[in-house]
Amino acid sequence: PLMLTFSPVFGKSLHLMVVHTKSKISKLTASKWAKRDPAAVADALEARIKLSAEVHRIRMFLDRLLESDPDPLSVVVMGDMNDGPFAETLEEEFMVNNILDELCGTILYPDYHFRHAMTPTTLRTAASTHFEDALNQGVIIHELIDHLVISPAIWQGSGGFHLIPDSCQVEAAIWDAACAPQGPDEKREFRPSDHKPVSAILEWV
Repeated sequence: PLMLTFSPVFGKSLHLMVVHTKSKISKLTASKWAKRDPAAVADALEARIKLSAEVHRIRMFLDRLLESDPDPLSVVVMGDMNDGPFAETLEEEFMVNNILDELCGTILYPDYHFRHAMTPTTLRTAASTHFEDALNQGVIIHELIDHLVISPAIWQGSGGFHLIPDSCQVEAAIWDAACAPQGPDEKREFRPSDHKPVSAILEWV
């Protein structure tokens, strides 16, 4: 991860972490899933394990960061996390964790529990990319895999920075305007990125 600390005045700091976790892409296809092909399923689970292990290490770092100061710290974690906010077929079938749940922390330590910057209403329908779902006959699904989560000091308003309500959004209009008009948006060369950007507004108080 890339870490930036912004300190506008003494005693007030905003810690920004940018991550890009491992992809969940594996050898598992719709036909192999239907047959429960052992090798393909094992490959998909291995990809999930690597992703989970990576996020676990990030969470360990965040815990130590939060423990390093007696005052609540304002921390933002953002980036392409290669996972959506809700459980999917592989997770439900094999009882593996959603990595956002891992990243945000346990409710047993509420002072360290991160929240998603999007409101629940926005989160239910937001999507930043689309792809074929190998576990659902190759159906094109639209999913939010680009996230922004905030520490308690931000969502509780106790750390000098707070999130402007409902400001976290997928910037679809900006992304659409940057796509080349002469080509279909499914072709990578006609788009600025294969993901739509996600933004939020934080205010220093």
